Amino acid sequence: MLDFESSDPVNAGHHGPVYGLARSPFYPKMFASCGDWTARVWNEDLRTPLITTAYHTAHLTAVRWSPTRCCPLHDIFIEL
Repeated sequence: MLDFESSDPVNAGHHGPVYGLARSPFYPKMFASCGDWTARVWNEDLRTPLITTAYHTAHLTAVRWSPTRCCPLHDIFIEL
């Protein structure tokens, strides 16, 4: 289970703040996060990401699962 109150890192993965977090509407234990120019897909039972995108040239600011399809994931970025 996600533990945002703990001082110990439960899921170490991003190298900076996490700007987006979204739980899969089809698989309750799966969630996605974005920050540090990457998006990552996690299973809450594991301590490392299942998938990590390549580094983008812009900051990723949000991540969303498709509400109608079980697999597509969208990331949103702002060019600086």
